[in-house]
Amino acid sequence: MAGGDAIFQELVPGTRGQPHTTIVGGGHFLQEDCGEELARVVADFIQRTG
Repeated sequence: MAGGDAIFQELVPGTRGQPHTTIVGGGHFLQEDCGEELARVVADFIQRTG
């Protein structure tokens, strides 16, 4: 996000205390570019917060 992620994390209270993963090599269509890695990150989040 070219630095925008830090601003987002500061402004959105729900981001506090959560790990923030950067998926390297992903573009606009992250689910197509890095689908397996994205699925792992989402599944981990659901397991941790669900």
